Amino acid sequence: MKSNSVAKTHQHAAGLARKIKKFPALILLKGELGVGKSEWVRGFIRAKLKKQNLVVTSPSYSLIQAYGSKKNPIYHCDLYRLRSVDDLESTGFWDLMIPGAIVLAEWGDMIQTSWPKNIKVIEIHIKNLGGDQREITETELSGLSD
Repeated sequence: MKSNSVAKTHQHAAGLARKIKKFPALILLKGELGVGKSEWVRGFIRAKLKKQNLVVTSPSYSLIQAYGSKKNPIYHCDLYRLRSVDDLESTGFWDLMIPGAIVLAEWGDMIQTSWPKNIKVIEIHIKNLGGDQREITETELSGLSD
């Protein structure tokens, strides 16, 4: 999908937010610095929670920010500062994968390529095509059946 605006990026994220029915779900966001990963997450969380004015900030320093409810949490993770799988493990990342949870992980390259079979995993790759142009691709990596 091509995007030429923040609104179009939010629209793509909202579409996926409506489609996710299997939990826990892990969404790995990939793309270069400044490409729009945080904007995509903002659109997803606002759509899923049906709160268009919700303030959604990037958890660059806290690493993990929780939204939603205890029963259906949405965790926004920014893994940019992590340097190894050991760093990831020390955050308690995998403990977030509880029934009903959605985990949105910016810099998803840090995540290993094998995960528990009960987790739906989707990769979102955002590529800068120049100016405001972005290409957003969505790939289901596991948990294909809802």
